[in-house]
Amino acid sequence: KVDKAFQRSVERDGALKFLASALRGKKAVAEAFVVGAREAASLNHRNIVRVHDVCTEEGYLFYSMEYVAGGSFRDRIGQKRLPVSAWPGVLWGATSGFLHAEQRGIFHPQLIPEHFLFSETGEVKILNLGLAASMEPVRRSLGVRFQDWVFYSPPEGSGGSGSGRQGEVFSAGCSLYHLMAGEPPFAGTTVEQVVARKKSREPMGLQERVSMASAEVSEIVARMSDRDPGARYMDFSELNEEVA
Repeated sequence: KVDKAFQRSVERDGALKFLASALRGKKAVAEAFVVGAREAASLNHRNIVRVHDVCTEEGYLFYSMEYVAGGSFRDRIGQKRLPVSAWPGVLWGATSGFLHAEQRGIFHPQLIPEHFLFSETGEVKILNLGLAASMEPVRRSLGVRFQDWVFYSPPEGSGGSGSGRQGEVFSAGCSLYHLMAGEPPFAGTTVEQVVARKKSREPMGLQERVSMASAEVSEIVARMSDRDPGARYMDFSELNEEVA
């Protein structure tokens, strides 16, 4: 649960992310939440949602973070398609943020479009870095997964999660592709259909889908979301050598 808040001491908007009520009172879960919040707070990058503090008040465990007002990739997908002119900035912003986290040993095991936000000026902000990994054992034990995770999960993934750093690159690439093209690279009406397409079919290139699409951006996103791990970027360090 995330609520918008206002910090009176500095007169600014903020957001509070709470540990789910059903998980309150579970010591191991609370410890994982605090560890994740602290890892998130250690990240200081313009393309990562900034976490300020982790607190307990009246039995509620939560952390405070910056408020990002521009909506998520998912919100934008349901609206007018992102202009081609904005693609390079979005790609650079996202991959730059992931590189910062990678250099600090932090990754996101289950990326979907909801984890990418836009600021009011259109800058990309990545959400839940740090927390997602620390809470992953909890999520797995409860059998929780995002309903549409199949569209962004790497073919080599297992147990409902990504497969390390290359899996994170794949999921980020699929989210970027979905934002830019208006649909996922491996679309389908059933889980089985999507899984089969990941095993047997290359997605249509962004340049085929969108007129005036940047060849460079299209090629980078295609390699990020390549179903063959051998053809995909190994990590964001390798990817940023091309984006920079």
